Amino acid sequence: SSATISLSTQSPTRPIDKFLSRYTGIQTILLPLPIILVGLPKAGTTSIANFFRCNKLYVSHNQCAPTPLERKQNFCGILLRNNVARHRPIFQGTGYYHAHAQFETMNACFFPQVNHLDLIHDQYPNATFVLNLRDVEGWVNSTIRWKKFGSRSMAERLGRCGYPRLKIAKAATGVDGGEEGMRERLKTLFLRQAENVRGFVKKYPSHNLVEVAIDSPDAGDILGREFFGVPDSEKEDELCWNQHNVNTDEKAKRREVIKTLLQENNVKEAQDVRSGS
Repeated sequence: SSATISLSTQSPTRPIDKFLSRYTGIQTILLPLPIILVGLPKAGTTSIANFFRCNKLYVSHNQCAPTPLERKQNFCGILLRNNVARHRPIFQGTGYYHAHAQFETMNACFFPQVNHLDLIHDQYPNATFVLNLRDVEGWVNSTIRWKKFGSRSMAERLGRCGYPRLKIAKAATGVDGGEEGMRERLKTLFLRQAENVRGFVKKYPSHNLVEVAIDSPDAGDILGREFFGVPDSEKEDELCWNQHNVNTDEKAKRREVIKTLLQENNVKEAQDVRSGS
């Protein structure tokens, strides 16, 4: 069944109405709300969050506010973890969002999409799940490269968490330590999470499941067709799909070219390469 978000078109008077006026109009969603991403980090959560924001939905991505007017935001994962510890509904006090795009907390090894699908189901038995996927080798490379503020890579941090609940021991892949073993365990983690989500939706068919490979040229069209009935590339107004946080070999090559040009004092050519001219 479709969900129609109908927000007042009258002149806003209350502060909350002024905030919601940015979503003025009627937006028909073909699948039930809320929308909850259940893939792993580094698999397009930013791109998908921006896609839904562009389509006038109210979206949380990593940070949540209890109400739309709260200036101070908290990390969604911390709020959810505290709710679980206190036996409250898992999304209680996290805001009135149409879509939740990222809500784990890596530092606390807390991954609700892995460990607590049952609690998400208890609160939102009809939520639409989006399983965000990508080429598994590309995902592994991305987790190894991703470092924030010079800290451990995401791959190392996932390993420190013990690959939550999935219990992927070295023996599971037949490969002992080292980078090869780490890569194999990461692949197993990624693929097993997809299997877990599909199995959960099969067990609880009240949930719709939309699978999207974010590195596919059709990703925006799939999301647009499933949620709004129109492929993104066929919209008459603003196109909303644009892949973010792409860490590709092409970018690395461009940086090397710029570095070489600057070393040779070819500043103008380096600026042209940087700007894409």
